[in-house]
Amino acid sequence: NNITNGTSPSSTAKDNGNNNSEEITYVALEVISAHLAHLNKIENQVSREKDLLLDLNKQLGISISDSTNSEELAQCLNKLTEEQVCDYFESVHVCVDLQRNASESLLREMERISQGGGDVSVSSDVMDTSACSNNGVMDGLPQSPLPSKSNGLERVQRDLGAQF
Repeated sequence: NNITNGTSPSSTAKDNGNNNSEEITYVALEVISAHLAHLNKIENQVSREKDLLLDLNKQLGISISDSTNSEELAQCLNKLTEEQVCDYFESVHVCVDLQRNASESLLREMERISQGGGDVSVSSDVMDTSACSNNGVMDGLPQSPLPSKSNGLERVQRDLGAQF
């Protein structure tokens, strides 16, 4: 198969006159599903990180931003105990670890997809591999995390637009 020998799905379609359209569709659905799952994980993590900073803001009684005066911030930071600073440090470290793990997970999934890894099981938070029957969807393909055509292209564009 062309995916495992290093050619891209788009070049495969051009070279074979789109004879591999089912395989290309399958690969595209897998990549989209893995990418969306990754974005959800990262968005949840960013939300947790914002909460950490908001909690620190409350402890200090100021709002920390890029425009915060360093001297004012340093004076407020003097109010923190060693334990509070260590807790904040450890919390940020956990956030970074979780982000790295999410990125490594996506990279592993991308590698599995590029190798044509049909035998490797994928966790349900990455991809739904339940077979579809009739309804105009090919059997054996993963279910797309995107809305169906009946929901309209406008909804897909709105949903993606809200994300970025």
